[in-house]
Amino acid sequence: MYGGLKFILFITSFMFVSSGAWAEDLKKYIINIKPESYRQTQQNFQRGNGFFGIRQNSVQFLNHLQMAVVEMTEEEAKNLKRNPSVLFVEADQIIPQPHYKFFLNNKKWIQPTAKFTDLTWGLKAISADKAWTTTKGSGVRVLVLDTGIDENHPDLVGRFEKAKSFMGISTTDEVGHGTHVSGTVLADGVGSGLFGVAPEAKLLMAKVCAATGCSTTGIVQGVDWGIQEKVDVMNLSLGGPFLSASAKTAYDRAEKAGIVVVAASGNSGTGTVSYPAAVSTVVAVGSVNPDLTKSPFSQWGKELDVVAPGMDVLSSVPQGTGREGYAALATSGGKVEVKNTAFQNSDSDSKIITGEVVFAGLGKTTDFTNLDLTGKIALIQRGETTFEEKVTNAIKANAIGVLIFNNEPGLITGGLQTIVKIPALMIEQTVGADLASATTPTTVELGIVATDYASFAGTSMATPHVAGLVALMKSANKNLTPPQVRNILGTTATALLPNTNNEFGSGIVNAEKAVNAAATTVTLPTAAGF
Repeated sequence: MYGGLKFILFITSFMFVSSGAWAEDLKKYIINIKPESYRQTQQNFQRGNGFFGIRQNSVQFLNHLQMAVVEMTEEEAKNLKRNPSVLFVEADQIIPQPHYKFFLNNKKWIQPTAKFTDLTWGLKAISADKAWTTTKGSGVRVLVLDTGIDENHPDLVGRFEKAKSFMGISTTDEVGHGTHVSGTVLADGVGSGLFGVAPEAKLLMAKVCAATGCSTTGIVQGVDWGIQEKVDVMNLSLGGPFLSASAKTAYDRAEKAGIVVVAASGNSGTGTVSYPAAVSTVVAVGSVNPDLTKSPFSQWGKELDVVAPGMDVLSSVPQGTGREGYAALATSGGKVEVKNTAFQNSDSDSKIITGEVVFAGLGKTTDFTNLDLTGKIALIQRGETTFEEKVTNAIKANAIGVLIFNNEPGLITGGLQTIVKIPALMIEQTVGADLASATTPTTVELGIVATDYASFAGTSMATPHVAGLVALMKSANKNLTPPQVRNILGTTATALLPNTNNEFGSGIVNAEKAVNAAATTVTLPTAAGF
């Protein structure tokens, strides 16, 4: 995976304690029931007869998929697999949350109240603004399956309709990923002037991921909820190397219901498209840079359909969680700003501090021996110890700020477990190495402000550009079928070359051409019952 933060889902085992018995571990399973047995199974459970004889556990029926999510022991699951009314039994599995990378936009340091006066490069690259002369997505409902939502974000509150969690926790977005994706789909610009691709569409959020990853069972539940809600588009900025039978069934049912599913190709930079993007009925989206070259992390392959902007994508994050950093070196010719990312939970009171840089190695306790950093800024190399330890040791040495330089090209963002009262930023490897080897003292200015916006990179960020475009297409022609949508996306995309290994699919999507084609396509209403 390319840069960023790695998240691995941890599902807490449920416990059942019966009188006089030891507690047993209950795990979550998804059960696909034969069509001829589904209704009777549901009725038996409602009458208090248990689920195939399993009485004590919670059961949720997914009527649109003819499945059930059940908490039971491994032994009960093993026995259930032998039941002739059951097609398959699958344990909940873990999909690591896609990596993404935080980026600055090479802009001057801004205050949190700043207004965006121009469209993002991504909207321009796909000609979204030109499509708005036809529609801005009114009448369309988009379901985002992700980490939750800040439903009160000023650029999303007017678009938000409802949310549901399938993770056993609130729909609040503790990660920022879901709010960021949602903003790219449909931010309406009311709060800041930040627009998404379809700023008049409505948003539904299915929380299927947490800070630690995504639940395969939760994803299937989210798809079932989307079918129930009769949404028009589903955005899945997630994926993994496998496809379960239950997930394949869910995506097939969504297709039959007339719902277009859009998913990320993956961020490992390999020639294999991840699932669910690799499913034939799902629109697989890769990422391109602002110069329309392939993003280094973007996965490709024969299943890739199209590409969209995925590098340095500015969008909404939960209010106050974005960090805008400022770092400038004092030189004989004046100040020189350097690229940086601000650490989460570092000081964000908008003050500019100035101090001399002192190199403190890897930031270990021993690296600060006999170092008095009072009134100075600690320069620390990334590696061996945690960001938390480096910053904590710098504070103990009375540093007024921390610069951590990367040990590889580029920038990532780091998080501190506790809130600290000094600014802590990461700078690039080459800049930090030059400062560390300097023979004369260097003065640096630092500052951080909290914002409601951030720039991420990943196929997760490319996918909502396409989901937003599908919302525009469905707004222009509500009767478009998923196969028609996929065909129009491909035939109207702008080819990018060379495309030897299908790194770009049909090319970068073109909203103006796609919406025009959608509006003039003759369609028949979706058959009743789907």
